[in-house]
Amino acid sequence: MPASCKRILYFMDSGLSFGGAVNTLLLQAICMKKHGHDVFVCFSCIPGSSFIPAYRKMCSENQIPLFFLPYEITSYTEGVNVVSLIDHYDLLKNVIRSIQPDILHSVQINPTIELVARELRIPHVMQMFQASASFFSLKYMDVWPKFMTCDSLYWAKVWQEGLGLEATCIRAIAQNPLLQNSVTKQETRYICVGVVYPRKNQLEVIKAFYLLLSQGIKARLDIYGYDSGPYAEKCKKYVVANSLESRVTFHGYCEDMRAVYRNSDAVIIGSTVESYPNVVSEAMANSVIVISTPVAGIPEVIKDSYNGYLSDGYSDEDIAVKLIQFENDKNHGHADQILQNANETFLTEHSEDAVYKKLLAYHESVQEKFSKGLVAIPSITISDVKSIFSDILNLYEKNFKNFTNTAMTARMLWYFLHVAPIIQKLPADAQFYIWGAGKYGVCALENLKVFFSFIQLTAFIDSKKEGVFEGFPIEKPEVILADERSIIFIGAVDGQWNIIDTLEKYGKICHESFFFLVPRDW
Repeated sequence: MPASCKRILYFMDSGLSFGGAVNTLLLQAICMKKHGHDVFVCFSCIPGSSFIPAYRKMCSENQIPLFFLPYEITSYTEGVNVVSLIDHYDLLKNVIRSIQPDILHSVQINPTIELVARELRIPHVMQMFQASASFFSLKYMDVWPKFMTCDSLYWAKVWQEGLGLEATCIRAIAQNPLLQNSVTKQETRYICVGVVYPRKNQLEVIKAFYLLLSQGIKARLDIYGYDSGPYAEKCKKYVVANSLESRVTFHGYCEDMRAVYRNSDAVIIGSTVESYPNVVSEAMANSVIVISTPVAGIPEVIKDSYNGYLSDGYSDEDIAVKLIQFENDKNHGHADQILQNANETFLTEHSEDAVYKKLLAYHESVQEKFSKGLVAIPSITISDVKSIFSDILNLYEKNFKNFTNTAMTARMLWYFLHVAPIIQKLPADAQFYIWGAGKYGVCALENLKVFFSFIQLTAFIDSKKEGVFEGFPIEKPEVILADERSIIFIGAVDGQWNIIDTLEKYGKICHESFFFLVPRDW
């Protein structure tokens, strides 16, 4: 292998949960180690973070040195923590310099590592997933890496166009070698894997399964993933209300899914927002049929009725159509051919050898383009960041003791600086409201008073509360949103997606007529 790609230093998240983005990149790191590269892995140890023992075990079993360093990442462009970036820059620079890597590879956006990489003249690749169009509606200071991997072509193109970088698609590696099985002729064992959350759309999956049972088909549905919170309770109540307890079971989080996959026939993916979920590669590795909605990057690999099933939409009826088709194909023997096709797809898309070749080729390409200056790396440095943010940082430090949640406010400074010019130019007759009369609403009001002191708040908005909050009246959304003059500041985290959906239904536009005073729930 070329010496220029021999030593790789990976930067992960804080390891708050097992799976997803961190798991994808860590499996790639292990793959590179197995093929003879010198691999080092860092996890964040910022205050409030935790660490999943499974990651330590994975690194230990593969003899990968593991480090814990203070840094913050973000999955969206407005989420940069400029306080953390500045505070931890020198420490990270010294560690990276001591390791002397040939290339850096980070999960999500890690601006601290990018600025260090520029100073030390080391190429830096970030791995990204889904995005929102609003991520690119503001022109931010360019602290983004210019090289990116993504697990789908769909999102690679979005990030490439949004940030003007070079992106390539490299799929996730499945942990297990391909296990070839045939489709059972008995009662079908369906599974649904992932945190029970609105974007995962498990309620529609359960409803679709109920429609399947109503056809006289006998089957089971086992749901694996963190299952606390309002949406999960809604799903569980539906199961009870429709007497599905004997057919639908919530198992909660399961660290080792190997036995589950090996005893399952099909996985149902109902997601409305995804990049390319790991469950696809994991299912294929275990010869489990994939039945999915046509979300993001999944149709790039799963071809309907060829190597899996794709619904036409995201409703229970859309998903049920494919469940019924699978049952018919199973009874007539066609499902075995679909499974064979899926096995072949696994080898070309998700096997360790296939992914390694793509990773190595991309790292070599990045190294060559970087060394020859074929991709322009922005000249912005840590000194530039300190200078440009000096005023807002001074304001933050001056009011530090008055913030209810200092860590939350620190995460908003980057966004506040960039969005302030837009807010300052809003019409003189604009009426300003904070949506969220709760604990985060208090933080939102504090941030508004300190960083946007030129704004006169009219009222709070809340769909469930009435009266007065923090000295301001509480209004109902439908009363306020119909007024074209209303400018909304989101001051809630829980239920934020529903708030955004409502705002957009009323014609409000992100970063034009609604903004954030607390971090985005992404």
